[in-house]
Amino acid sequence: MGFDMKKYLTVVAVAAVLAMPVHSQTITPHGGNVVYVKGTPLSVSDLKNAEVDIVPFGEQDKKTIAFMVSIRSKASQSYEVGTENISAALTDGTVLRVIPASEMVAKVRKRAKWGSFWERLGAVGDAMRDDDTTSYTTGTVTSPYGIATYNGTTTTSNPNGAAYRAQSRQTAEQNVRDIQQSADASVASIQDNVLQRETVFPGQEIQRKIVFERNDIKSPNAFSVTVTFAGEIHSFSYALN
Repeated sequence: MGFDMKKYLTVVAVAAVLAMPVHSQTITPHGGNVVYVKGTPLSVSDLKNAEVDIVPFGEQDKKTIAFMVSIRSKASQSYEVGTENISAALTDGTVLRVIPASEMVAKVRKRAKWGSFWERLGAVGDAMRDDDTTSYTTGTVTSPYGIATYNGTTTTSNPNGAAYRAQSRQTAEQNVRDIQQSADASVASIQDNVLQRETVFPGQEIQRKIVFERNDIKSPNAFSVTVTFAGEIHSFSYALN
């Protein structure tokens, strides 16, 4: 099979933008091939109806592992593809759960919501700390006529309190806007790049990210990734080192 190096460079470049790939030991049974582009392993399965290429991202964090999956349809009709078409399993049969894009978006939005809450709460705390302060005193006075108690109140004004509170609120609101903008950018990236259900037409190629929970993978361990498309099964084997 002739390799389209320009296409492979594009796949690897897209993967690099989404997450820095890490080296994984790659084995490709069932007629697959492996090529290396700038040190990154690209697994290739070229069957009658489609060519499927996978670039491992490796561990995203301690809970997930991800891949960039490229599907080029050679079929004569269109086919739908979604997360149900891609699976991963350990050698003992344990299936790794696919994390859907909707769940990723919800997680980003939740983090942004809490981040905004803490920013605004911090501004309220600053306002209370720098407002006018009141101190209370009490004591006793002894005289020939007896013992008397007294209470006193002293209020100290902070001349810069109002300006500081305004600045605190302004800083908090700017931080909240930054948090929301960052969340919006993350959501847009998820929606543009993470695999969701879509139709692949004859001759079309799509490149999408797929993320699995890796809680059950104890490094080192072997696992397989399977892509089902147009009635064909593309199988890839990996070892997480």
